[in-house]
Amino acid sequence: MLEWLAGNIGTIVVAAVVLAVAGAVVASMVADRKKGKSACSSCGGGCAGCPMCGTCHSGKTANNVKSVKNAKSVKS
Repeated sequence: MLEWLAGNIGTIVVAAVVLAVAGAVVASMVADRKKGKSACSSCGGGCAGCPMCGTCHSGKTANNVKSVKNAKSVKS
């Protein structure tokens, strides 16, 4: 058993680090979700092309986003 551990210590350490990072990312996402932040909070609020436009930002609805899309297309 000790020979196997000694032979695979590098793999074990790397796997532990990868699992720790993945766990930290998941914990951060869960904490952000509980605070009301969404996964697309870094998008800057440009929801016109987002498939989750009605659920991402609480202040915007699908109708508001559609009107923003129409306003942008009229300007172009």
